[in-house]
Amino acid sequence: MDLSERQRHILYEFLNEENQMYTAEELANKYKVSKRTIYNDLQDIREWISSKGLELCIKPGTGIWVNREKNDQETICKIKNELSDFKPYITPLSKEERVKAIISILLKESDTVTISDICSRTGISRTTFYNDLNDVENWFKRFDLDVVRTQKKGVALEGDEDNKREAIISFLTENLDESQMLSLLEINNNYANTMKKPGDNIVIDLFSTYLSNINLEPIKIFVNESQKALGYRFTDSAFLALVVHIAMAVKRIKDGFNITIDEQKLNFLKQNPEYEISKLLSKKIEKEYEVAIPEAEVGYITLHLLSGKINQSYKEELNPSLNNCVATMIETAGSILGMDLSNDEELSKGLNLHLSATYNRLMLGMEEKNPLKDIVLEKYAQLYSTAKIMAEVFEKDTGYSLDDDEISYIMMYLGAAIERAKGTQTKKVYAVCPTGLGGAQLLVANLKNKFPDIVVKGTISMSEAESLNDPEVDAIISTVNFKNDNFPVISVSPFVSETDMVRIYNVLNVETSKFQSKRSANNLKIANKEEIPAFISIISDLACFVDRLKNKLAIKMSNETYLGLIIHLALRLSLSSKEKDLFKGQSFKLTNDKSEVDSVIYEEMKDLCKKYPFTIMDEDILAIKAYMSLNSEDVTK
Repeated sequence: MDLSERQRHILYEFLNEENQMYTAEELANKYKVSKRTIYNDLQDIREWISSKGLELCIKPGTGIWVNREKNDQETICKIKNELSDFKPYITPLSKEERVKAIISILLKESDTVTISDICSRTGISRTTFYNDLNDVENWFKRFDLDVVRTQKKGVALEGDEDNKREAIISFLTENLDESQMLSLLEINNNYANTMKKPGDNIVIDLFSTYLSNINLEPIKIFVNESQKALGYRFTDSAFLALVVHIAMAVKRIKDGFNITIDEQKLNFLKQNPEYEISKLLSKKIEKEYEVAIPEAEVGYITLHLLSGKINQSYKEELNPSLNNCVATMIETAGSILGMDLSNDEELSKGLNLHLSATYNRLMLGMEEKNPLKDIVLEKYAQLYSTAKIMAEVFEKDTGYSLDDDEISYIMMYLGAAIERAKGTQTKKVYAVCPTGLGGAQLLVANLKNKFPDIVVKGTISMSEAESLNDPEVDAIISTVNFKNDNFPVISVSPFVSETDMVRIYNVLNVETSKFQSKRSANNLKIANKEEIPAFISIISDLACFVDRLKNKLAIKMSNETYLGLIIHLALRLSLSSKEKDLFKGQSFKLTNDKSEVDSVIYEEMKDLCKKYPFTIMDEDILAIKAYMSLNSEDVTK
């Protein structure tokens, strides 16, 4: 019989290192298949190497390994040579990754792509392709694009150029976070360092196809100059979207693809001061990249300037036409929740700024996705109905309905207001949340509520935070990872989970009453200071005991199980003086019917007894075997 490529890879790993051991779960995770598939592979491998004179050992609860004898070395070398010509193993794509891969291929190609070509490039079968095609078509429908099937030729993407560009930019921004996008925009960026999760390579490959040959630095400079001319600054996400849009426009215009814009919409855009800024920006682009920017492109740049979310610290003027609408929304929410939110200036100002940009986007037919939507809907599920009623107030006033992405933004502002109402704040920090003002308010409100001794000086963009040097600041607390050479950057979620609280405490050494009470409850009570050295000595001895057992029995343990066993043994030692009353079972006797595992544990425990006198009971051996997840046959002996 012949081994499959995956089976050859698995066997080679076992043979390549002496005493290599895996569990079925580890192999399943590594090769992205089910445990059942791994067990089927192992049976084939066992049969195959058995014919070569080797044994594959499979012991549930312990692991899988190749049994090696001294005289097997020559056989192992021959098998390794036989296996060494295998092809690189391609991990099967998940359904989500397959759909992304097909979308990426269609966005890259301007002509029809054959089914065979798509299957070859993604490593899937024709049946799988057709099963996934419905999801692909539904994704493109969001942008009024059609996946057209042509008989005997394949599939092609059809639709307007502006819709195709919007699809490309959305594909990038929906699948990569702000820190990844900012990294991709850097000069000489190593794309491999940008990947964080499975499937990122598919998205980054599309970015490379369209933008790798364009120097993005001048565009970033021109956009910054435009922000100064406008008198306000965009959030990181809005800034990124505009830079990518302009770079995409340069690439597509040079390739001969132009967009069109409705005359009525263009006339509306010309009435805004942002249009004049767009014209100046376009002239700089023309000169830098030697490309003619048509009027329609100027219009679309204006769209981005009008619809971009604004960083509150840079633009304090509000949209007067939405004042009454926002006030009614807040009053409605307050009456539903039984809270007076009318004096919360941050809520009023934040909602006004956000909904102004939302109104512009809706009026111009542009959609906005909230990257935190799913988390917000889960975290603040009880606020959904309230936010939906607030959205109905907005619809009644403006004529535009809000989808769940926008409703989740309202929930973020509302959640932040509720957190502010709970409490007040002497460590000084800046907060960074690239998803926009709503996320920033939520982060700040949670910090103030959970850490009374933290003063948030303000919210800033990630690009500002990277070069921040304020002598009065102790740290930057951010929802994305980045580096600042002057301060520690503490990465958290906008909701500041208990894990985040521990991280903040470790860096800033500031207490929160909730965190403090939890830590106190979890502390082991020690009667007096004199007992501490003895306690540490016991824990150290028990850790050495468990380590010796792990090595002798060749097993792996999770950190939780490892600590659990040490705590169990510590309690066992503390009760040793009361053994006669507490333990009614039999003392352990090493007889012929005991297993090899029993013998190893017993011998190690005898050494422990020399320092901490106690009687080894049957229950002690059984408990240790249970913690170490040794197989049921051993445990029942």
